[in-house]
Amino acid sequence: MVGRSARVFAHVASCVSLVAVVVLTASVAAASDGQRDLNAQPVIGFDGLNHFLDRSLTGASTEPPEQGLCAGGGYVVESVTSLLAVYDTAGNLVKGPTPLNSFFGYPGGQFGPRLTDTSCYYDVATQRFFEVVITLEVSAVNGAPTGVNHVDIAVSQTANPAGAWSIHRLYAQTDCAAGPSLPPTCLGDFPHLGADANGIYITTNDYNFYAHKYRSASVYAFSKHALETDAAAAA
Repeated sequence: MVGRSARVFAHVASCVSLVAVVVLTASVAAASDGQRDLNAQPVIGFDGLNHFLDRSLTGASTEPPEQGLCAGGGYVVESVTSLLAVYDTAGNLVKGPTPLNSFFGYPGGQFGPRLTDTSCYYDVATQRFFEVVITLEVSAVNGAPTGVNHVDIAVSQTANPAGAWSIHRLYAQTDCAAGPSLPPTCLGDFPHLGADANGIYITTNDYNFYAHKYRSASVYAFSKHALETDAAAAA
């Protein structure tokens, strides 16, 4: 496509150790002429994170909530722009709600970084949870965005997401055209993740941070073993 490009990067992150309604469904298979017809049917539903919790715990009022959700091993992890909580599959709260700033090791309030665009993934093969978010750094003087931003990747150190997680930071600031009297800085917007047997893959939509113009899409490839080994070593 003219004017757009995709790029693939190797793992460049450093590791720092840091301590709505959710509906679960089951698939019913019906055999017909050798084919399986799958129909998802609700099994249980329970209240997840909501606007009241967001306001009371963080003072934020973020709409839309930009939910991340993943489940496995008897746990459900739900995150929104400002909060993260862990439930069991019966809907009982296991841990949280925890402000995302605290979860990723940042101060909150006006002078804490702004986190958004959460996404969550449970890896069945290794029984680990992955949480990603884009983090926008702010000035310690006036709380205004500085242009520095990074994708933060949290990996559970065990199969229990209520336990400790390790944090990796990926600085997704490729060169963009400079804004008026401002440095050339990109925003690695809307990070999402996927996986295969060997890797964790994160995509970002790259915009000029100050001019708000689309530049490219990026794909970052990480060794799943390396991320999880770092998490296990920190336990």
